[in-house]
Amino acid sequence: MADGFDGLEIIDISTPSSPSQEGQFYDGGYARGVYVSGDYAYVADGDDGLEIIDISTPSSPSQVKQISSECPEIYA
Repeated sequence: MADGFDGLEIIDISTPSSPSQEGQFYDGGYARGVYVSGDYAYVADGDDGLEIIDISTPSSPSQVKQISSECPEIYA
């Protein structure tokens, strides 16, 4: 989930009544929205543009690429 100044939060919802945080990716930006496809999370990160995060190991997500934007802010 996109969590603003706390970055990308990876939440295990396999038991809906008891969700748990599995990991977090934070790079100092402001995560505004996220789209997940397979092992990758695409994070709209405001002034920092679009971040592509490898979430194949949820407890240790890593940045694959950051794409800067000419727009002042990217929203999901």
